[in-house]
Parts: sequence; C-alpha cells; structure tokens
Amino acid sequence: MQDKNKILKKFSANLRRLRTEKNYTQMEVCVNTGIDRSLYQKYESNNPPDIRLSNLVKLLDFFKVKLDDLLN
Repeated sequence: MQDKNKILKKFSANLRRLRTEKNYTQMEVCVNTGIDRSLYQKYESNNPPDIRLSNLVKLLDFFKVKLDDLLN
C-alpha cells in the first residue's frame, strides 16, 4: 500500500509540473481531455485518488508524454 501511495504522489507532482511547464491552467487541461475539473484537481493534490486508465491515456496523449514521465 505504501508503494502505491508513493507512486500516486509522484504522479501528482509530475502532472502538476508538466501542466505548469507548458503554461496550461487546470481548466485548459480539463476542457481538452474531458476530465472533470474537480477530479483533475484531486489528481494534482497531495493525496490523489486512483486514476482510471482512460483518464491516464487522455493525459498522456494531451501532454504528449510516456507513462514513465508521469510515474518516475
């Protein structure tokens, strides 16, 4: 369980970093991916929920990154 939490926190930090590096607002990411804003805010929080595979794919496609870029 602790490994899962570490991975989710790393995902959260990397997602936030990617978004800010590319100068996107959370709303812009949500509009372009179809992910609900309140859920996206949770993804960037310090305690993100489990991410659905479909949303993960949308984020990878939107940011044009590989899974390793979000999890490492």
